[in-house]
Amino acid sequence: MQYVEFSLLDEQVLTVEFTVAEIKLESHIKGLGDELFLLVDQNRNMILDFRRLQFLSSAAMGKLITLQKKLKERSLKLVLCNIRPAIYEMFSIMTIDKHFRIKESFDNALVDIKK
Repeated sequence: MQYVEFSLLDEQVLTVEFTVAEIKLESHIKGLGDELFLLVDQNRNMILDFRRLQFLSSAAMGKLITLQKKLKERSLKLVLCNIRPAIYEMFSIMTIDKHFRIKESFDNALVDIKK
């Protein structure tokens, strides 16, 4: 099963979108991590678009934290966008919202990542 799809926006930015509505099973979480971590090798800044995602488990959020660390080790940026209020609330409750660059729309994320 594929959990994300990606496209090269330009030489510096990779856009990544979830292809599923929910990520909660252990096998889904592992698959998501595997796919995201492979994309780090593209060596590009990344916009992660949540528009299709309706539920993300706390364990899957851990994968996003690891992704952020892997990109930061390479001096690359990660910007999240189009996060539904329920998912954002989980980010906020877990206080991980402060560790990510989060924008309301893809266009705002693109402006932010180009800074």
